Amino acid sequence: MSAPAAIHPAPAARAITPAALWFGLFGAPVAWSLQLLASYALVAHGCYPDAEPMTMPVVPGLRTLVLGTGAAALAVAFLAGGSAWRSWRATQQEHEGGHEGLLEAGEERTRFMALAGLLLSAVFVLGIVMNVVPLLLLRPCG
Repeated sequence: MSAPAAIHPAPAARAITPAALWFGLFGAPVAWSLQLLASYALVAHGCYPDAEPMTMPVVPGLRTLVLGTGAAALAVAFLAGGSAWRSWRATQQEHEGGHEGLLEAGEERTRFMALAGLLLSAVFVLGIVMNVVPLLLLRPCG
């Protein structure tokens, strides 16, 4: 007699790569951080290259550069949100029973990470947009 094959407690978890989960979780926050650092460095050097502030940026096309970093960060954040969405949809049917055995079986981790990635992506998309809006309304060195 052979023992029955063990059934994985979360069979949908194998359908998602760990890279997709981690990118969905941390892609948008990292994109926001890099966008904030790059924008700060560009504007700080463009408007304050010496001890005195400039009225116009010394870096040609400063607004375009900073808006480009914002657009790139927004694209990465949307890609991270899409990855989290796909992971969340793929893990929809992870557990058929109640919540009693979830901790013991280790289920729903992938679904939790995907949902957290969705929420983080939404918050950091808003943060990236809020970093870009002043560039559209104000002068670069104003």
